[in-house]
Amino acid sequence: MTFAANFSLVLPEVILGLSALVLLVWGAFHGKVTPLFNGAAVLALLGAAVAAVVGPHGHAFNGVYAADAAATYAKVAIYGFSAIAVILGDRWLAVRGDQKFEFAVLVVLSALGMGVTASAGDLISLYIGVELQSLALYVLAAFRRDDAKSSEAGLKYFVLGALSSGLLLYGASLIYGFAGSTRFADIAPPGPPSPMARTAWACCSAWCSCCAAWRSRSRPRRSTCGRRTSTKAPRPRSSASSPPRPSWPP
Repeated sequence: MTFAANFSLVLPEVILGLSALVLLVWGAFHGKVTPLFNGAAVLALLGAAVAAVVGPHGHAFNGVYAADAAATYAKVAIYGFSAIAVILGDRWLAVRGDQKFEFAVLVVLSALGMGVTASAGDLISLYIGVELQSLALYVLAAFRRDDAKSSEAGLKYFVLGALSSGLLLYGASLIYGFAGSTRFADIAPPGPPSPMARTAWACCSAWCSCCAAWRSRSRPRRSTCGRRTSTKAPRPRSSASSPPRPSWPP
């Protein structure tokens, strides 16, 4: 495919990437969050959603990027909800006095990473999309620096994200070693799955469901005062009244 054809397929991501750069420079020089600034971020997200809908479908960059109906549906949902998050999140931060221009930029960058993940055609582009959205969400989780809960959430998210990234890379290397390719089309050739594969997936799903159900049943409930309470039913009280105890000392 020519460069123009590839560019037309990745137009939503190009719009978000350039918009994030422009918003970052705008906020760095202006310093204040204005309705025009947030409107530009929302307009960029909606423009990327429109570009995903009206754009062509196909594969770009030798199968690394895939634009199809499923990716378009996911991008429209992601960009639309991201635009809503910019509007509502900015108002919430303004009430608490933590309004900063980086919020809209980080939301746009995270939406960009989610869009790349939705259109990933191989394991490398999938990893790039996951990391792009995760890096922006790390900062969003710890956005309120003076809040201990926000800092703790950002640190925990970063540790878990680093662990999951290592596991993802390890699994991708194993798949590449067995399949000899990182493209999804080469890893899973088209065609109906074999009966053995269906049985394996069914057993795996049943096992995960049983583990989740056992975990939820074995977890103790907490009362309103913070103490653990037993999950067993209370014993019924006897209807007969007990005899009065003698006072001691007489």
